Amino acid sequence: MPERLTTYQFTALNPLGQRQTGTVAAPHADAVLGELQRKQWTLLDLRSVPAGLTHQEAEELAQQIATVASAGLPLETGLAALAEELPNRRLRRALQRLVEELGRGVDLETALRTTGAPAYVQALAKTGTASNTLGKTFETYAQAGESLRSTMPLVMGALLYTLLAGVLCLVVWGVAALFVVPQFAQLYAGFGMEVPWPTRMLLALGNFRRGLGAWILAGGLALSLVVAVLVGTPLIGSVRSRRWLHRMPGLGTVVRSLALSRFSLLTSTLLDNSVPLPEALELGGDATGDAAVRADAHELARLIREGEPVNPEDWKRRSFRPGLIATLRSPLSGEAMIRSLQATAEVYAARVRTGLLFLGTFLPPVVLTLLGILVGLTVLALYLPLINVLNMLS
Repeated sequence: MPERLTTYQFTALNPLGQRQTGTVAAPHADAVLGELQRKQWTLLDLRSVPAGLTHQEAEELAQQIATVASAGLPLETGLAALAEELPNRRLRRALQRLVEELGRGVDLETALRTTGAPAYVQALAKTGTASNTLGKTFETYAQAGESLRSTMPLVMGALLYTLLAGVLCLVVWGVAALFVVPQFAQLYAGFGMEVPWPTRMLLALGNFRRGLGAWILAGGLALSLVVAVLVGTPLIGSVRSRRWLHRMPGLGTVVRSLALSRFSLLTSTLLDNSVPLPEALELGGDATGDAAVRADAHELARLIREGEPVNPEDWKRRSFRPGLIATLRSPLSGEAMIRSLQATAEVYAARVRTGLLFLGTFLPPVVLTLLGILVGLTVLALYLPLINVLNMLS
């Protein structure tokens, strides 16, 4: 089993007396010290770098910084007080480390790097400090993250009722197929009755040992496995699975629009703080937490850096739609592009609200109606021969 490595940040003097700072991965601190001694460097400071913060932890950290900066308090004092109240242990340690670094006179960008904050959070700190809008910048980022956390439970809640109802109906139908349908099959066989074709199909489905039911059950399990692989595992790749999810009607529209709304808002904030467009695209894509949007943002940034033409029609099957590409590649001035991206963020936010309305209002009745029709046809097919017998006797 390979030895686990830890990332260490060091400050040392090289043989020429020059101060050097860097990071290195090693199994323990003594290995770093030994490597520096072999290079004849004098170690001044050595500390382990914590694992990178998650998107949610980075957003909570940004919210704490925005609160202190907007109140006009010194970051070191305000964050030290807030750190004591955080229930998240990892985030509390990251904030305490941030306070410690600020107390040593380190700038906010470098201090955030030592806490494991993502690169886009460090860029926001750099631009917000330079433009003296630190509180506003971090507040915008935190609000974008809050929209994601508050919207996804609504999406899952809209689907949960429908999913539970569907599973319940399928369980009832499966129990009936296993225990009720065989009894009717024996009854009709004992009387030697000629049953109509709907009943014959139902009896075949109910015969899981020799009929179609086993094939349907195996096919359903195989389909569920394929969906799980595409959405939840890295076997095919997170970018490809996200693109597949984005193409799903209803749910895919909500997920993609939510990510693009966040991307547009954060990119406009970075541009408003004089970040170059390619860098703003990459940082905005990283901040969405959506692999497909991130891949599109990095690809567009590469094309812009290399001066290659960008044809909106080539992006029809990507997460970035031609309209967003046209906005990002328009000859608008900086201020006009910022306003255009903010308007785009509002458009995508409106699509999210519309999609949630569809998922929560229209989808459950439609699914329940279809399931009710399925159960009704099953009962009708099961009792149809008996109805024919009663008609003949009457």
